[in-house]
Amino acid sequence: MNLTSVPASLKAGLTRAGLLLATWAGLAAPLPGDLDPGFQLDLSLPPASETLAAAAHPDGRLLTVFQFATGPELVALKGDGSVDQTFQRRSLPGFSVRQLHVLPDGKMLVAYRPEGSSVGTCQLARLLPDGRTDHQFVVTIPAPSITCVAPMPDGSVMLGGANGAGTPVNDLLRRLNPNWEFDGSFALTGVFNRWGGATEVAPAGDGYLVNALTGVYRLGPGGAKDDSFSPLEFDFAAPVRVLPLAGGDFLAAGRLLSMGGGVDRVHRFKPDGSVDAGFRPVPLQGVIGAMHRQADSAVLLAGAFDQVDGLVRIGVARLLPAGTVDANFVATLDTVVPAPLGTADTRVHGLGEMVGGRVFVAGKFLGVNGRALPQPLAVFVPVVPVATPAIVSLPEAVTVTEGHSLDLIPRVLVPPGTTFAWKRDGVTLGTQPELHRRNLQL
Repeated sequence: MNLTSVPASLKAGLTRAGLLLATWAGLAAPLPGDLDPGFQLDLSLPPASETLAAAAHPDGRLLTVFQFATGPELVALKGDGSVDQTFQRRSLPGFSVRQLHVLPDGKMLVAYRPEGSSVGTCQLARLLPDGRTDHQFVVTIPAPSITCVAPMPDGSVMLGGANGAGTPVNDLLRRLNPNWEFDGSFALTGVFNRWGGATEVAPAGDGYLVNALTGVYRLGPGGAKDDSFSPLEFDFAAPVRVLPLAGGDFLAAGRLLSMGGGVDRVHRFKPDGSVDAGFRPVPLQGVIGAMHRQADSAVLLAGAFDQVDGLVRIGVARLLPAGTVDANFVATLDTVVPAPLGTADTRVHGLGEMVGGRVFVAGKFLGVNGRALPQPLAVFVPVVPVATPAIVSLPEAVTVTEGHSLDLIPRVLVPPGTTFAWKRDGVTLGTQPELHRRNLQL
């Protein structure tokens, strides 16, 4: 029974029980964190064990690399989740996880190791919007594993890689010019305490901000280490993610040794690498696999964690600009296990927004919000700001059982920055956005 259909007598009972604290909102629209009912994954696809990458296309499609039993395959999904039959699906043997990128003109970059290629080489290819290869833009890279493909605003591409044993190739941070010729003037130079191979590169002034797995550095335009930037060293055992922000600031999620290490946290830093003292570090139980900044400056987090800043958030969370957890966005990646050392079987390889603001998460998980999915890919409804508080119900949250008892799971939506608590007779029952009350006697 939905809350909108609760009889007046039951509502009166809830009021007497001290649990009906506001007017019940309707259930016509999904709530933040609910799966988008308008996106139904195409059942004609074989089941994938993992979604190795996902990226939103400016025309509304969602590009995915599914790990099928036959190998990785690039598939384009329409906005409703059906397969785009006009797109040339293609096998990508030896695909470099995460390395699918959509350019502003709708073309795509993919890094993989084609069948028959040398064990020590990969290819970076540019694809046309329909999936065909743009044959003028294919390059061979002297590394068996590509760890980073980062398109730059000027049309160049930064590349990072590692050798077959997993040891970083220290000199493999290369720049492709817009014409896709390697830039011979770019060379990694300087003293790095523990260079761990580039996993993320972002523009920073006239140079680059580089996440090198064990630390974050800034390089000049020619590749020289910028010694005016305070390098950020992280615990090698835990993965690190970096997210550039407006004005040159950036977030870094992981175990920062200079901040005591040992605990995964989200930190904010200034352009020179110094800590932003106005941002309170956000502690995590587990690790972050991906971060994405939204138009309202809030940040989506996804990975193998079950708490964010003391609140229960399993696999997915949303941080407001001040660093507080968004109480309204509640979603669960099923079978997430906290992984301080990054060893959980739940992984996130794609996180972002489709056209219209729908949030997508791709990786390795069994389901979302207690619902099994045909593929390890979830698309949530857009996040809509809340101006006034409202108490709502999750679908199928209210049931009447024999003996006139009630199982009630209401949920509160509050404006950003609002603090709240569920109370009865002045006693706090909980501060989570959902309140589980079992076998209420009316």
